[in-house]
Amino acid sequence: MGTRATIAVTPQRDESAQRISLETELRMVRSALLYADRVELIAPSVSMVWALRPLADVSDDNVLRRIASLDPRTFVALGMPATHVTEAKKMMRRAARQRAGSAFREQMEREWLPVVGAMREQANLALTADDAAMFDLALKNGALVIHGEKFTHDGDTDEQVDWFIGQIEAGLADPSSALMLDPFTAERVRQEGALSFSGEGTAARSRRATLGTGLIERLPAFPDAPMALVLEARDELEEGRAKYRSATKTLAATLESHALEETLPHEIDEVWNDEVRPALESLDKSVSATQLARETAKAVVAGKVSPSAVVVGVGSLATGVLPAVSTPALEAGAAGIAFQALATVVKARSERRKHELVYLADLQRRLS
Repeated sequence: MGTRATIAVTPQRDESAQRISLETELRMVRSALLYADRVELIAPSVSMVWALRPLADVSDDNVLRRIASLDPRTFVALGMPATHVTEAKKMMRRAARQRAGSAFREQMEREWLPVVGAMREQANLALTADDAAMFDLALKNGALVIHGEKFTHDGDTDEQVDWFIGQIEAGLADPSSALMLDPFTAERVRQEGALSFSGEGTAARSRRATLGTGLIERLPAFPDAPMALVLEARDELEEGRAKYRSATKTLAATLESHALEETLPHEIDEVWNDEVRPALESLDKSVSATQLARETAKAVVAGKVSPSAVVVGVGSLATGVLPAVSTPALEAGAAGIAFQALATVVKARSERRKHELVYLADLQRRLS
């Protein structure tokens, strides 16, 4: 099954757009997909609006057929008593099968067409097309699971809150998953006092995941990376992802904050600025030097560059990355220089792949 990350997020409202904001949920899901093998999302906001998503493409032409295909929970979310849903769906399907202009079909259309516009507006306001597409991609990939069947627009608030807290309690006690909370939820858990991790191992796993995803989110290319590109990078860099998780154990051991402390994000900032960013810059320089050596070797073999020019070019590469070509190598002629340059490329690549943070460097390049 691999590493599993569980994300719990308290709903946030975007006042400027007058709708629920899913920015935090999408950010945490995208970074978790690049860290863990499986991601589970406990987000009332997503669960509540997801039931309305099928309504986004309801039109005058397909109103009966489209509404009849909706999940029963969507009808309940719109205010229809649960006991009426089955019969209502049957009537809509029967009307949809009748020819246009028939009395029964026209009657059903008259009853439903006036509310189609309001339904469509509510669905689009709750979940934008872009947000829906990103969640859809992750769900179809099989890497994301969304929990929260109890969250509907007409659900009992106290029961929903109890369920959400219960899911957090389960995550705090689950030794097989790494629980990650958004800042607001983490603050609420701290205030509760009674909620805490069941053991050191569970707490450590959560802290590592928070660190690992936090460093991913600080990559310059991450904020604007679409879900499709995130999923492609996830599949292509699967082996590197496993090694990166191992590397975070070493980095997490230097942290003083635990997963729920408000000081943890500040410590992650320090790790990024003091250790990770300089390491990535060094890796980037090694890539540039390796590319120059490779192109030099090709040019020499092709007879486009003289051996003396290669001595100057290769010798001026990044300090400590590539050795300058010696006089004996120059005397050996173009073939010798090309061989040495190519050997340097192989060595540099090998050293780079061994670096514990090469996964982040690969991600930055892949997401750019």
